Amino acid sequence: MEIKVYGNPTLRLKAQLVEVNSETVKLAEEMVGMMYTSNGVGLAAPQVGVSARIIVLDPQLKTGPLILFNPEIYWADNDIEACEEGCLSFPGMTLEIDRPSSIRYCYLDKEGKRRERDASGYEARIVQHELDHLEGVLIVDHVSQAKRLLLKRKLSEIKKTGKEQE
Repeated sequence: MEIKVYGNPTLRLKAQLVEVNSETVKLAEEMVGMMYTSNGVGLAAPQVGVSARIIVLDPQLKTGPLILFNPEIYWADNDIEACEEGCLSFPGMTLEIDRPSSIRYCYLDKEGKRRERDASGYEARIVQHELDHLEGVLIVDHVSQAKRLLLKRKLSEIKKTGKEQE
């Protein structure tokens, strides 16, 4: 298992709904390991080359990682916050992204039970970022065309080498 970087076509696909079973749970648990190994706080299945609606995250809740199958946001606050975000698929790059500060989302847990959760701050930001991956949306899609043009060289380098040039 490896992290796919900008330019990999899987990152642009809308991920498929999954059934919670031993195979998808195993994939999610492997993703948790990859997330920690890569020093990330969240990871979506498309980032490891799998078109599946699976997200793992650990916003330092002290309860261990969260594994979300088929997650979806069904409420978002009108209060928007700008914050720097990085992405394992864009090594070395951070961008300021506007996102709702609080959300309510639902998902299936490892037993296939539907759960609901309110999130704000860091957790809300991570869930929204990872859900974007499930829709084929990347952090560069949240910035203006002018900003993307300024990033063109960095993005080309990530596509070519898998990392931003120093």
